[in-house]
Amino acid sequence: MLVLDRSFGSEDELRAHLRERLNARIHGVSVQKIDFVNDSTTVEVRYQQLAGPSASVPTAELIGERA
Repeated sequence: MLVLDRSFGSEDELRAHLRERLNARIHGVSVQKIDFVNDSTTVEVRYQQLAGPSASVPTAELIGERA
């Protein structure tokens, strides 16, 4: 589960953001919550890490992960 520090207008925009931030192939995204007041999106993401250097995800943006 990830909490991102912005809201997204479309799933395509969200997937592109996740692909870049995680440096990964995104297999599935399930939006759990969108908070337009606090400008955040909570998502469950299924992904496969790509080869090469990993993109950094600031801890302020990556709140938590659960299995």
